Amino acid sequence: ANDADNQMISGSFNAVFYNLDGSLDLVVLQDGIVIDLPYTIETPDLGGAGTISFTADGTNVVLDQIFSSNNSGMVQLTASSVSNPTTSLTMSFPEDVAPGDYDLSSIFSDVSVTYTSGSQVFFSDSGTLTVSANNTDTDQLQGTFNLTGSELLGSGTVTITNGSFDIEY
Repeated sequence: ANDADNQMISGSFNAVFYNLDGSLDLVVLQDGIVIDLPYTIETPDLGGAGTISFTADGTNVVLDQIFSSNNSGMVQLTASSVSNPTTSLTMSFPEDVAPGDYDLSSIFSDVSVTYTSGSQVFFSDSGTLTVSANNTDTDQLQGTFNLTGSELLGSGTVTITNGSFDIEY
């Protein structure tokens, strides 16, 4: 239930969390309850602008809706498209990432890429992301990427080629 006058919410929930420390252990919360949880209403600054384009298994993809967050110096950027809302690409990197080549063979490194297509989520397990420019004064990042990815909880794979980005985070 939502008490909008007092900005309080109550209800139940279920959740599944994955431990990404390498063990991939699951934590399952069932039948959770919140009672009179206070909330505030704010318009978030979603940040981000620009375009990410690539070819996924032979299909050209252009993502032009960029959402970013910066938490303790780590930027997480998610790109999607209004015309194809079930496709997205998430990049994580330090805000001061230097120009150069970054290995995408582990989701646990400082620079990583995750691709979602429909209900399938692919984590990069090989490839390279090349940062050609990172202007930390204007939060402008440019570069290219190629990778292969695998589903965390499935057997699907994806090959992403010709990736390029020119984004504001």
